[in-house]
Amino acid sequence: MAPALSKYAHAVIFVIKANDPRLKGRQVQGLDYRRSKSTFREDGYAPVTVITYLDKLKDQGDKDEAFDQASWATGSSSQRTYFIANYNDVNAEQSFAVDRTALDILDSALLSAERFIENSQAARKK
Repeated sequence: MAPALSKYAHAVIFVIKANDPRLKGRQVQGLDYRRSKSTFREDGYAPVTVITYLDKLKDQGDKDEAFDQASWATGSSSQRTYFIANYNDVNAEQSFAVDRTALDILDSALLSAERFIENSQAARKK
């Protein structure tokens, strides 16, 4: 008999540094993202990806590349991949935009978890 649904994680959130050198050229050195992506897909998860350290990106091209690489590495769709600014010495004041993005990320994770639960319950009824 399968473990109770309450024993499972219901959502997955990856937090990735925008300029992480392991993501360059989709080589993902030292990490087996392909295996993780297929496992998540098979288990019914829809990962959410959060990209941080935006201040380390120089231009829109760097931002687009970071988005594509992070989304590819984690298997998140573009609708479930987000940029969020970090609070730091230069950017220490609370920001409505950052707070709103954090809420959007949580909303996406909750919707993903809800779908996971619905799909898991439907599969158990078969």
